[in-house]
Amino acid sequence: MRDIIKPALTLFIICFLAAAALSVTYDATDEVISANIEHEAEDARKAVLPKADNFELVEPDIYEEAASVTVSPGLVKEVQKAFTAGKYCGVVVTVDIKGYGGIISVITGIDAEGRISGATVVESSETPGLGSHAAEKPYLSQFTGIIPSAPLALVHGSAAAGEEIEAVSGATISSRAVIRAVQKAVNVAGFLASFEGGS
Repeated sequence: MRDIIKPALTLFIICFLAAAALSVTYDATDEVISANIEHEAEDARKAVLPKADNFELVEPDIYEEAASVTVSPGLVKEVQKAFTAGKYCGVVVTVDIKGYGGIISVITGIDAEGRISGATVVESSETPGLGSHAAEKPYLSQFTGIIPSAPLALVHGSAAAGEEIEAVSGATISSRAVIRAVQKAVNVAGFLASFEGGS
């Protein structure tokens, strides 16, 4: 009996120590991972609204009405007010939308004048070499500088009007998904500006 108890006790102690070590390692790395994720999110926000030096999270109940009344599809994940030297300078909106290969997560910056200051894709599983191009700078840079007076529109061929965005060749679904995500962000930003007076 003693021959069975001793190995079992040894095994229990080894498992207990291993579990404790894993727990300590998880706690230590979890903080680092969370800090890295937040740092990357901050960099993405600054990339789409470069003049901002500080951001303030907007509580979901404030923009839920805007998110539900806008006709453009997509799930608003997060809204951040942006500030320059303490002065309001716009908003940054993160929208998840269904693309061809799955969910596309788009971050859009809209300045205090309602101008799209930038858009970036932070998550995408679109087809490499086709839909993936809708997450790249040549396509996304078309949004920068637009102050939409009408809904954004996808066109095949050269864009003629300010709200027209030229589709990525062979990737209409992915191109349209990104446009809808940006439009959703514009709609929410416009609602917040009128609801709160932009401050």
